[in-house]
Amino acid sequence: MPVKVELLRLGGTSAPANWKEKKSFRTAVYISASRWDQTVEDSSQLLSRQSELCRAFLREHREFKKVETYADRNSSRETNREWNRLLDDVECRKVDAVLVTSIAQIEASCGMACYHVGRFFYPAGIRFVAVEDGFDSYQDDLELYLKRYANRYASFLGAQRHERRFNRNKVTSVSVPYGYIYVAGGTPEIVIDEETAPFVKELFALALQHTTVTEMARHMTEIGAPTPAARRRALYGQKVSGSEYWKSSVVKTILKNPCYTGDYVTGRTKERFLDGVNHFENVPCEDWLVIKNHHEPLIDRETYEKSISIMDSRRFENHRDKASAQNPFRNMFVCGHCGSVMTCNRAGSKSGRAYARIRCDAIRFNKESRCEAYDVRMDETITKLRGELAAEICKANEAASLFPQMVGSAWYQETLSQLKARNSTAAAKILDRSLTKRERDDLYKELLRQKEKLQNFETAFSLDNPWVSLFTGIGDAATIEFDRQQVRAIFQKIEIYRNGEIKVHFVHEEWRAYIDVYLAKVGEKGGVDKWVDETEQ
Repeated sequence: MPVKVELLRLGGTSAPANWKEKKSFRTAVYISASRWDQTVEDSSQLLSRQSELCRAFLREHREFKKVETYADRNSSRETNREWNRLLDDVECRKVDAVLVTSIAQIEASCGMACYHVGRFFYPAGIRFVAVEDGFDSYQDDLELYLKRYANRYASFLGAQRHERRFNRNKVTSVSVPYGYIYVAGGTPEIVIDEETAPFVKELFALALQHTTVTEMARHMTEIGAPTPAARRRALYGQKVSGSEYWKSSVVKTILKNPCYTGDYVTGRTKERFLDGVNHFENVPCEDWLVIKNHHEPLIDRETYEKSISIMDSRRFENHRDKASAQNPFRNMFVCGHCGSVMTCNRAGSKSGRAYARIRCDAIRFNKESRCEAYDVRMDETITKLRGELAAEICKANEAASLFPQMVGSAWYQETLSQLKARNSTAAAKILDRSLTKRERDDLYKELLRQKEKLQNFETAFSLDNPWVSLFTGIGDAATIEFDRQQVRAIFQKIEIYRNGEIKVHFVHEEWRAYIDVYLAKVGEKGGVDKWVDETEQ
């Protein structure tokens, strides 16, 4: 059962606007003899290592001034007297920062750890630093960090459950390979699926004949073999997404699965939490967890090894990447009538010259679609697209030129002061530990609303505005050379209609909409000077 942690939208870091000007932080150092991911070290070793890591951090970062060390020396996670004393000192504003080696060492559960960091330290502006996790709440995204921590905790519990089942020769997942059926509580738990097993054997036979995976996928579709997703839906009623057509990636997954030799294999990937980011890595085959002769095989080991050898010796070209390089707008054009992704290909004109076209073929793949097939010329569409981009660049440059005068006006400073005052009032109340959970949650939601308003207002009228920053740095729309990465950075999607008209959806449209309200008022008053004079009266 996955770990359920309630997380609200935190909105980035917990740093106040002037945090870099602060010369020192009164720091509470917390070490604990218990960690949920502890496997080898005893209590004394764990405390000693945590203490050394914190001391090294304090030596490198002189702005952190240690006030006191809080040490829970009892290895029981139910005893956290020093942690509660630290919370009392935070409430009394005796410290400005909390330093730990990892969030895994605080509190008895993942949920409570996230609650104290996200609902107590964050809204009060207390700086939280986890050395091993590479996290600083004043510089890193707290919401992302807590979500990754919850996922890491859930993965740890899942790995423990898998290990216990594996040690009893039980399968660690009900998701079994295509060609088999999982029988809960059965002996064995994995039995051959008589309907799909022949297709698995046929795939391995084709592999030994040096058939490409693309040809195998086409063959499976032609003979009507159910795909793995379709078979799971039929057997277990799972709402599994997936095409009714076989794909080469699905074929490769089947051919590389050692479970078809009768061995049960798990642990082929592992998760690492490095520098605040979850990483999934492939595990060397010698470190896999394997139960030999666990279930009835579909193929012999010799056939499996030969097919793997053939696949490894053949170079597979990634035609998708190749197509993307030739057409940077791949999957970007959308039919404005039915919403389907349009295809890009070449066609011949009456004069015999080939030209690139953009075509809606929705009716070809979906007979219920009422959108008739049509196409438009690629060159004409790109010309219109450059015109739309030029207008967007002009709009962004116009907005950037008005920002300095708007930010220097009394209206801006007064509005900013009001937003900061509301934010400070809510933050001052959050440290009251006598609040009930409902009262704290309501206050927390209000604080997040005020914080978001303040951050949006400060960002919108500066060059940190993502929309302004992007479109003022693009250059000339008429000469820009589009590549795949650049197209993804500028456009969300491009809607195309039968008459050749286009509707462009740029990225960061929400930031443009935010300042458009104010720019419209400036236009109504006949310029920024008149608008500023009127707001200051």
